[in-house]
Amino acid sequence: MNRLDRYLLRAVITPLMMMMGIAVLLLLLDQMLRLFQFVLEQNGSVGLVWRMLGSLLPEYVSLALPIGFFLGALFATRGFSLSSELDSCLAAGVPLRRMLWPVLVLAFGLCALNLFITGFVQPVTSYSYSRLRFEVRTSLLTAQVRDGAVIKLGEGITLRVGAAVDGDRPWRNIFLERCENNGNCTAVLANSGRLLESANADGQLVLRLFDGRQVSVRATGPVPGYLGFEVGDFSLDQVAPEAFRRRGGDRKEVTLTEMIRQLGGPLPTARRNELAASLHWRLLHSLLILALPFLGMGMGVADKRNDRGFGFVIGIVMVIVYYRLLQAAESSVAVGLASPWTAMWPIFGAYFLISVTLFALCSEGVGFRPFGWLERAIDSLRDAFPARRGKRKEARA
Repeated sequence: MNRLDRYLLRAVITPLMMMMGIAVLLLLLDQMLRLFQFVLEQNGSVGLVWRMLGSLLPEYVSLALPIGFFLGALFATRGFSLSSELDSCLAAGVPLRRMLWPVLVLAFGLCALNLFITGFVQPVTSYSYSRLRFEVRTSLLTAQVRDGAVIKLGEGITLRVGAAVDGDRPWRNIFLERCENNGNCTAVLANSGRLLESANADGQLVLRLFDGRQVSVRATGPVPGYLGFEVGDFSLDQVAPEAFRRRGGDRKEVTLTEMIRQLGGPLPTARRNELAASLHWRLLHSLLILALPFLGMGMGVADKRNDRGFGFVIGIVMVIVYYRLLQAAESSVAVGLASPWTAMWPIFGAYFLISVTLFALCSEGVGFRPFGWLERAIDSLRDAFPARRGKRKEARA
């Protein structure tokens, strides 16, 4: 690596780190306000907010990395163009495609880093974030459980625990009553019970009672129903941190190796579609970085005499549109409406082809302006209203 390559990398990495830092900071600040409101409404500890923000950091880094890299390549090339350094390199026999190579090597490294984050780090932190949210949501419930205290759990649910033992041991002498809007009520008395999560992994809290009696009273029935049981599960429409589900229920919480292993075995069709959609999204999300040097350096070539900075705006719009289209394609694949090879990969192929074509035109065509048509359109609009422009000048005078 010669001096020019190191100079190019420094010119790209500096705005890359700045843009990533700004983007991650803005995302964290926006989410921090929401988390503080959420935690305070649930009477949770403020310290949980920082743990939850730390769990979101890998996801925000993976989102900010492609945009930061694109802006780094664009600002570096734009700075070279406006300062005539690009003209000096071209005059010395160093074409723009030669200047692309160190940036492309950096792109491969960032692509591998992003794939590692989305494939192995983010699934674990996403599960940690979900667990922390469950802890916050149940902090008010667990704080209310005291010996002999009567607790209202939502509409029509009343719970009384005679002896709330700390730790993992079950509660003692439990009374549970559930009344519906139609007047039907169910009352349960049990010697002991414990909190668990429902078996269908929907995050609902289930109170498992042991050695109990159930009495059901119907508004239209003359005689109440009686039932004795040894073990019974009753939903509380709440959540329990001590019985939180295992990692992997959500497709975002499955690592790449686990995903490949599961796809290689027998799976239900719905689960297979979800894992396939998530796998291809992670790959295409990371492979996008390989197209950004072509797009950023192609849009960064500026005209010193008449440059309006359209490349910055249009480049950001192209990256956002790519992600929107990819997310829509992922959703269709997850529900089984399309194959990832026909719905997701053509989007990446078209984006990569456009980026390479734009770079080739800018590097091989002397004086090529990719957005000259847009500049001419704006000039035509300005020329179409000369009288209005003259009135504005008179008003200012």
